Amino acid sequence: MPTAKTEALARLQLVAERCTDCELCATRTTTVFSRGSAAARLLVVSGPPGEDEDLSGVPVVGRSGEILDSMLAAIGLGPTDVYICSATKCRTPGDRLPTDAELEACSVYLAAQIELVAPVLILALGRAAMKALGMGFPERWRGRWARVRGIPALATYHPDFIAENPGAKAAVLQDLAALRNEYRRRVAVA
Repeated sequence: MPTAKTEALARLQLVAERCTDCELCATRTTTVFSRGSAAARLLVVSGPPGEDEDLSGVPVVGRSGEILDSMLAAIGLGPTDVYICSATKCRTPGDRLPTDAELEACSVYLAAQIELVAPVLILALGRAAMKALGMGFPERWRGRWARVRGIPALATYHPDFIAENPGAKAAVLQDLAALRNEYRRRVAVA
């Protein structure tokens, strides 16, 4: 049975699907909005959608999705525990990083997703997600905690980076251990 939260997110998705606020709308196959549970306590924000996402309309799928799902499973989280969305809702040409204007155009959707889901933690996957969340770019950004709309947010590498740089997996495992500990602490209290 749909909840008020899922219905509000569905309405927001319909608005995003008609969005023409930046040039990305002209080249998208489909809008990439979310996957996971609206009742999730962890919100995961990825960078812009890639080809697989643009074709499916679902964020972080294919090889990246398999890596992300295994990362989350390693800390005991499944599909009902997370809500996954992307920094922009449309693929960027050549899979480049989104411009400030493109991030700004999608910021209203990301802000609404955060507000509606009301997570206790946010996980930012990569620099584009960090930028979209307003976390900045400290020199050593991976493994850093920040606050996004008052919610603790942790930055780690995007699954694409992990696939191309297997040596990064150890650092991500450290991040996930910290995330798991904070998640358990906050969900036990919530």
